[in-house]
Amino acid sequence: MDERGVSDVVGFVLVFALVTATVGVVYTTGIQGLTGSRDVERVNNAERAFDVFANNVDDVIRRGAPSRATEVKLADADLHYGAPVTVNLTLTGSGKSYAAEFRPIVYGSGTGSRVVYSDGAVIREQRNGAVLIRDPPFVLGEQTVVPYLVTRPQGVSSVAGSRTVLIRTVLASRHVFVAESNGPYTVRLNVTSARAVVWKRYLEGETGGSCALVGDTATCTFQTQRVYVPLYKVDVQFI
Repeated sequence: MDERGVSDVVGFVLVFALVTATVGVVYTTGIQGLTGSRDVERVNNAERAFDVFANNVDDVIRRGAPSRATEVKLADADLHYGAPVTVNLTLTGSGKSYAAEFRPIVYGSGTGSRVVYSDGAVIREQRNGAVLIRDPPFVLGEQTVVPYLVTRPQGVSSVAGSRTVLIRTVLASRHVFVAESNGPYTVRLNVTSARAVVWKRYLEGETGGSCALVGDTATCTFQTQRVYVPLYKVDVQFI
């Protein structure tokens, strides 16, 4: 009887330990999986919202809309203005150069993933690299059109939390830097950005040439017949 009682106790302890360990493993891996899925979906939602935002900016600068507001659900994330980006177009041999600096709009999830709006482009950035989700409204070839979409912060510079934020955009001014049509011209286009690698890939794909990357500056040189560089200043406010 004594031996049988000891065996029952040992068996109960082993079964209890096995059940506890199984529950712990399932709980830990399950929570991690749910958290990972939530983070991915959160950034996916931000990506879709930024695509809508880019279209709304186009409405303001091209279609005469007085203003547009885009909803972005933060979901434990933040919206802020990133480090300045500079775009510079030079007509080599003429001494003419046209540059603009602006601050991109960044959605940060807190897990290393970001969605960025920069000069009409939407970029998704993760720990292992960045990819262009929406091309900037550039035309590079026989006719070259490089719009400068200068986003100017108004009001607070960042918002965070779990609420829904409106990004309101208003066209403050427009100006044509250059409109040249008596080519050929040799154009050198520089983009200085923390995401210069993405810009280099884009410029190479559009021009069919080989571009250089020095530090945070992507540089591409190409031939064109006509050059048009409009400047749009867009006031941006987080509400």
